[in-house]
Amino acid sequence: MDTIRDRNLLFGVLAVQLRGVSPAQLVEVSAAWAVDPAVSVPRRLVDKGILTEDDRVLLEKLVDDAIRAHGGNPEEVLELFGGGEQVEKTFFTCHDATTSPGIPGTSPMGGPTFFAGSGREISGVHEAPGRYTHASKHATGGMGRVLIVHDEYLGRSIALKELLPPGTGGPEGKPSPFRQSASLVARFLQEARITSQLEHPAIVPVYELGRRQDGTLYYTMRLVRGKTFADALHDCKDLDARLRLLSNFTSLCQAMAYAHSRGVIHRDIKPSNVMLGAFGETVVLDWGLAKVHDTEDVHVRDIRDTLHFLDLEEEQALPKTAYGRALGTPHYMPIEQAEGRIEAIDERSDVYSLGAVLYEILTGRTPFSGKSTHEILEKVIHARPAPVLEAEPNAPPELAVICEKALQKDPDLRYQAAAELAEEVQRFIDGSLVRAYRYSLRQI
Repeated sequence: MDTIRDRNLLFGVLAVQLRGVSPAQLVEVSAAWAVDPAVSVPRRLVDKGILTEDDRVLLEKLVDDAIRAHGGNPEEVLELFGGGEQVEKTFFTCHDATTSPGIPGTSPMGGPTFFAGSGREISGVHEAPGRYTHASKHATGGMGRVLIVHDEYLGRSIALKELLPPGTGGPEGKPSPFRQSASLVARFLQEARITSQLEHPAIVPVYELGRRQDGTLYYTMRLVRGKTFADALHDCKDLDARLRLLSNFTSLCQAMAYAHSRGVIHRDIKPSNVMLGAFGETVVLDWGLAKVHDTEDVHVRDIRDTLHFLDLEEEQALPKTAYGRALGTPHYMPIEQAEGRIEAIDERSDVYSLGAVLYEILTGRTPFSGKSTHEILEKVIHARPAPVLEAEPNAPPELAVICEKALQKDPDLRYQAAAELAEEVQRFIDGSLVRAYRYSLRQI
């Protein structure tokens, strides 16, 4: 494999220098080759229309001639360009690779290495044979699935999330062959890195990033036993039961406030993405659509493609995009996200989504409903949800005001931070005066 990898490096150098292939294009096809070596880098460049067949033949001949002139040793040829390591740094980390990872190589620990944004390297590990056993499927998401596995080394059950190609799931509990584009690899790696860097009691901790024996990328994390916030809401029989979830809601708000302090916007807050543990934990699990300040947004194309399909009322096409597969129905989506104004999505967008969760706690239903994703999006953009006290007359009026402020279509009129929303709800829980509510003299 090292010889093939060296040939790919040489071919890439010539393709960039002689045929104008961009480093970003080279990174993408190289990453795809790394997870599926059956199709060579030169062939991938041709298949994507980056090179012509004549270009490929010419460049392959130049590589062969150069290797032959140096006794059949491609490493010696690479030394002419400063060595393989220097070639990688020059051609595979000179752009922000948050859009696509680089060529997996070998880390000092012997594991796979992925190039992340600004040329940083992420060293993963190869799954040790027999380490993770007794797998069963726990959940399936937009671009991967979560398995419950037993870590034989540490004697504990954990969750293992693996990246799967669109439309495949494989036999339950069995690894699925990974044949995926570089862009999906980039999204998966970003999700793992974001989740691992958010160290908060209400955010699931990540243990390990690596590659399974069949080539599938994975990361492991704490297994949270319990039920989703969505299931908890569904099980509530009345308003009083739902109001008992307010403490979990404030924990969710605080988790978002922490993420925002680290420059991370979730963009997919909904009850099904939150676990309520058996011992009182509130844990946010899914950061697959998150956006990080001051880094390239790896989801831009998917979001725009998804909204384009919805504009055309072609909902059957949604599974073609990672965002579409994760979207479901946009009950908790703010107007700026529904309209595709991606640059306008910020911390206040998450505040809106939190407000939608609070609306469901207070009324037992989402702010908008409809027969299709397109219909709900239209309501998000053009309609206003029914007032809380109209949908549920017995709801506490202070909470109704808090909720409706969070749900304002104009971000400037919402709470400007998740911490503010959490504080307001906590003030209600503690029996203090809620700032957004106008009390009468009798109530004070």
